[in-house]
Amino acid sequence: MLKAERLKPLGHPETGVMVQVDQGWLRASQDLLAAAIGAIERGNNRAAGNRLYLYCVKAVFATGVLPKDCPK
Repeated sequence: MLKAERLKPLGHPETGVMVQVDQGWLRASQDLLAAAIGAIERGNNRAAGNRLYLYCVKAVFATGVLPKDCPK
């Protein structure tokens, strides 16, 4: 059984203190976050593809017929 990972939402506690952040640092951190999200998505797609592949191979060896829901 697969269990989805759930993150707690990012809260915004009011401190009353404003802090400036360098724009270059902010953009670089956003780029890294986007790259990390893309890597996770690619990994999930590979895992799903491997799972489908194994399902199809097992079905072919067990029955000798390729199921309809498998790619040709």
